[in-house]
Amino acid sequence: MGDNINFNIFSPTSSSFQEIIENFLNFPELSCPVNLVHTTQKPLYTALRYAVNNAGCFPLFTDKRLIAPPFTAQNTAAFLETVFNVPDAQIIAFNPSIPQKNYECPEIRLDKKRLSIIIGRLKSPVVGIASDTCGRSAAVPAAGVQNTADSTFIREMELGDLHKAHYYAYILETQGQIHSIRYYYPQLLIELNLYQEAYGFLKTILEKEPANEYAFYFAALLYQRNRNPQKAMEWLNKIPEGSPLDVKKSLLTAHLMLDLNEPAKAENIFRNFIEHPYEKQSAFNGLGMTLLRMESQEKKREKLEAAINAFNRSLQAPGYLNAKTFFYLGNAHFRGGNYAKAEESYAKSLYKKLSTPAVINMAFAMMKNNKMTQAAELYRETAITEPEMAVKIMAEIPNSVLEKIPAEFSRITLQENAQYQTVFQMKPKPKPPLTPAKAKTEASLEPAAISDRKMPPETIKQEESVKIETFGEVFSGWAVKEKETAQDAFISRAFKMATSLEDEFGKKIYFNINGIAEIEKKLRMTFLKSKITPQASLEIVLDCSSFLCYYFQERHKAKLIKLLDFDPWAWPMTITLEDFTMPTYPIQRVWKLLWDEKLPEPGWLINYVHYVENELEKRRSPLISGIQAVRAKTRSHHEKITDAEAEHKKTMIFVSSIDETRNIEIARTGVKKIEELLKSRYHPETPPDPDGWRLLRCCGHVFAEIIQKDFKGFWYNTNGNDGSWTMQMPWQTFIFPIGKIYKAASNKESLTEYYDVLLSEKLKFS
Repeated sequence: MGDNINFNIFSPTSSSFQEIIENFLNFPELSCPVNLVHTTQKPLYTALRYAVNNAGCFPLFTDKRLIAPPFTAQNTAAFLETVFNVPDAQIIAFNPSIPQKNYECPEIRLDKKRLSIIIGRLKSPVVGIASDTCGRSAAVPAAGVQNTADSTFIREMELGDLHKAHYYAYILETQGQIHSIRYYYPQLLIELNLYQEAYGFLKTILEKEPANEYAFYFAALLYQRNRNPQKAMEWLNKIPEGSPLDVKKSLLTAHLMLDLNEPAKAENIFRNFIEHPYEKQSAFNGLGMTLLRMESQEKKREKLEAAINAFNRSLQAPGYLNAKTFFYLGNAHFRGGNYAKAEESYAKSLYKKLSTPAVINMAFAMMKNNKMTQAAELYRETAITEPEMAVKIMAEIPNSVLEKIPAEFSRITLQENAQYQTVFQMKPKPKPPLTPAKAKTEASLEPAAISDRKMPPETIKQEESVKIETFGEVFSGWAVKEKETAQDAFISRAFKMATSLEDEFGKKIYFNINGIAEIEKKLRMTFLKSKITPQASLEIVLDCSSFLCYYFQERHKAKLIKLLDFDPWAWPMTITLEDFTMPTYPIQRVWKLLWDEKLPEPGWLINYVHYVENELEKRRSPLISGIQAVRAKTRSHHEKITDAEAEHKKTMIFVSSIDETRNIEIARTGVKKIEELLKSRYHPETPPDPDGWRLLRCCGHVFAEIIQKDFKGFWYNTNGNDGSWTMQMPWQTFIFPIGKIYKAASNKESLTEYYDVLLSEKLKFS
């Protein structure tokens, strides 16, 4: 492959992608840069993460000599399969240009669909590359297998080896024969959690065959897996009576009944098909899941034993359901106290298909079997790709055991390697001498503290005159100390909360709007109690806040920013869609229960979620702010003002920590001090440096606080940056307190005179 190839992961030619597939056979192991992350229990080494166009990116290198330590190197096929199961790794970047990279070489990015195909290739028999009549390369199976790719695909699906099946589907696609498996292929994509790809495939079928019953069924299955039972039922109802899919339709209906917490109805349907010649495996699996649910609600031992029996009956034949069945069988044994059987079942589930929940549950089973050291070893392995899950495991391991386990292990390299002698490319070929990577002028791909970023000098020079609308942009997202918390223990509280609610309410809790309703219900039940300790209040607030944050993270790819010097209420989340970014403070919505004696109105969290989602939907609508908002009499949504109040409160806390502003009184004397500070620090002919802009913002918020205290001003429109935020006085005057500070610094205007004018207006109004 040439050095100048610009590989587009969304529309590669079949030849270029086939070349990439075959090159992976030359890589015995892959390497990934790691960071040491400190947790409340113990430091962990976890993989470096970053984002590309708002998509989570996981970096891998085809040779460990390409990157500086620390890094981990692991078997190629096993590592790829592990990365495939990382939920937020949407793009896998091979040999990416990140700061840890020692030498320049081509970068290739793959999505998970193509990654699955490569994993399947690594697990398949020898395959060559043939050329068609136009000279284009195409994948073909080994000799004697070329004409049986469709039967091989079906066999691998039946055996439960989904990646291998996916590779044979790819072969059929390159041969223009994907239609031969069109009634099986959507099932594969759904089982691999490639939901968007499954949706695209079904859409193509329905465009050509609007009445295709198989497409109706798989569309229903897709919605069922995405926790939308109502929509799933709509698609199922499109399948007419007497269809060849009647049995599958009934079984999926039973699963929907289970999702809707109607296990009795589900049980009746599943029992009707446990002797069906082709669907009994699926029926027994569903029956076992149903009985396990009923046991958790009714606490009847016979239900548990019946569930174990149903799972064992389902496992009598191989199939893609086996991994899931072994997992639930492990849960049943764990619940029944047979931890050895539980550990064995989880191990078999993992052998069939890697799964983070199975890893976690196996670790817990190991602990119950007094295998603390083995469980501790497992958390180190998990930490590389799933740090939150590793923290969850660590929380259950005694400190006496953790202290004996070092953060690094044999597959972590901490020391520098020997001198590098060759260039490593995706395809081995004659190579030029190595040259160190050139220094990059663009922003680093690593997550970095915003306070460490420097504004380019040319950006400041462009400000020839004061424009309130643009000054606030300098401070967008500014924080004292921060880091993205994809690797923080806070989010892991969401899973603990969901499990606790399931045990308490006796039903499945999902991270959807219904789950938010259950969270609100739990909060109201807790804070209505007359006797609840401050620590208990704090814990339930943290758990429920985490649930709310995880909802936004999963539903909208929101990023939680942990501000190390602040309580969690001050941690913002940012949601980015295309060129639109929305900051908001979800934790504050729950945290206010610790501040206020009165409970919020019922539905306050659901209303907040609806507000966020409505804002995202109308993101392309023009935003009215500043003087235009005053003229149009447009007040911001009360949730938007709540976010602004949280931002203001957070800034005021920071104000008290820096020398220049900590002694400014919230009174007229404070206005005088701000005026003197601006006159001594800022000059119209000299633009401020980045620290100067930040100090201006702090002064603006102090001034706003004084206006609120002395004149009872309140926020009216807080759209846009804070330089254009509008405050309304009780006598209907509108001012821009933060923007006023920016203008005063630039034009040497008197703040005390401005304050006195407001005071005279207040006296007239009084």
